[in-house]
Amino acid sequence: MRSKILRGAVPALLAVLAASPALAAPAHSKAAGAPLAKDDPAWLDQCVKQAEAEGDNDTFGWGRCMLAHREALEATQTALLARIDAHLASKGPPGTDYKAGAASLATAQRNWQAFVAADCGLIANVFGDGTAEGLAEEECVVLHARARNAQLRTFLDNYFGN
Repeated sequence: MRSKILRGAVPALLAVLAASPALAAPAHSKAAGAPLAKDDPAWLDQCVKQAEAEGDNDTFGWGRCMLAHREALEATQTALLARIDAHLASKGPPGTDYKAGAASLATAQRNWQAFVAADCGLIANVFGDGTAEGLAEEECVVLHARARNAQLRTFLDNYFGN
């Protein structure tokens, strides 16, 4: 019984992830006709649909899609942090302290990573046994990574104009 419930819940969960406006895809990946970037929520939905069409419609197929999506989000996050670090490596305008800003960013990122590990660990600990446990925890990490990437993009736009 639990297996049937999870099979229905996981695609619904992935649809919610893909449709969340607060966690929308970055603007660069929305060009008409362009292939979707793996960090785009629509890519995840497309991957799951393809896995299901190929008969891989279990938690392992969905898990492969989630893992690839998370890895792409992490790569995007690394690139965003590198762009911010590059800006903060300069002297900055009068009245700013980019060196202290770089230290604050490093501290914030370490604390964010610890928060995500604890928050998503909570889900793993209360979910219980089952093949979808990993998907539930992975969904948590994906949601946090999307939100963090959106924050980093906003920071870049607001403070460095790119």
